Amino acid sequence: MRRFKHGTGVPLLTVAVLLLVLAGVFHAPLLEARRRSTPEMEVLSDAPPVVLFTTVVLGGFRGVIADALWLRASYLQEEGRYLELVQLADWVTKLEPRTTDVWAFHAWNLAYNVSVMMPVAEDRWRWVRQGIELLRDKGVHYNPADPRIYRELGWMFQHKLGGDSDRLHAYYKRQWSDYVAARIGASGRANYDRLALEPDLRECIRKDLGMDVERMQIVDAIYGPLDWRLPQSHAVYWAYRGLAVAGPEGFLECSRMIYQSMSELFLWGKMSWNGQDELVMEADKRLLPRVLRAYEDALSLYDQPGLSEAYANFLTGATLVMAKQGDKRRARRCFERLHTHHPTPLTARGYDAFIAAHREEGN
Repeated sequence: MRRFKHGTGVPLLTVAVLLLVLAGVFHAPLLEARRRSTPEMEVLSDAPPVVLFTTVVLGGFRGVIADALWLRASYLQEEGRYLELVQLADWVTKLEPRTTDVWAFHAWNLAYNVSVMMPVAEDRWRWVRQGIELLRDKGVHYNPADPRIYRELGWMFQHKLGGDSDRLHAYYKRQWSDYVAARIGASGRANYDRLALEPDLRECIRKDLGMDVERMQIVDAIYGPLDWRLPQSHAVYWAYRGLAVAGPEGFLECSRMIYQSMSELFLWGKMSWNGQDELVMEADKRLLPRVLRAYEDALSLYDQPGLSEAYANFLTGATLVMAKQGDKRRARRCFERLHTHHPTPLTARGYDAFIAAHREEGN
């Protein structure tokens, strides 16, 4: 055992006190310098104690811990151990709440990986809902200025609920439709005059659907009339939120989500159930001008060859859909835009020849 000579304790104590004083003097400037160099390390508002602890007390060490957990998460993902991944990903979101990729990874795991492990439809839907709510209620809260978080959330609605890749997609659509109808109304159309007079109902929509009624009204005015029971309407809402924070240069992924979702609403935007179980979706012709606007807004923002081709494909499909439904006026309108935007030898032959040629291909 090492022994100190008599009388050395006082100088050592004095040095220790001086070091503590110096540490206190430099603590605030160091925290301020750290805050300026890494804005994501600012103290989070309205955060639970666990998140505050990890982001403030652990400081720079949380990045090291998060990296180690990410490495472990990648192994669990490869091995298909998705339920174990749930807790691990929850820890990572607490360590790195300002990282959009963390929230997107965690939500995707819940909605796509864990959900399909459930044999019962109700359990499966609960996990999908958890993935959506995680992004909506927490991911957006901690990353409100990142357009990617809105795109990730919109994708859950457009693809997981709005698409048909999951064999239970019709069940999800029914559950979501009933959930929204209980808050907005059976028709799915928002009565904004009524909502303006009922703060409790607006708060219910904010809490249960994550949407601000004033923003809903703006989105509805631009792209509607929207049926909020439909997942694609929510995809449009969240993509619009993403564009709002992206600034004047826009964000292609959000613009693409808007025109794709609007196209789907035009083609299948009238939803009903034949009896109790069979989902029936039909074209909603009223949305045609709004879909055209969504494409043309994107074309004005981005110089992307693929975007122009996507618009031409939509115009071709819309021309044929309207012609099949006997709406010659709208069919001709789409055809004229197609010929102006993307002229081909076939469009140069005129509307009747264009329709006849596609009918022959169909046969």
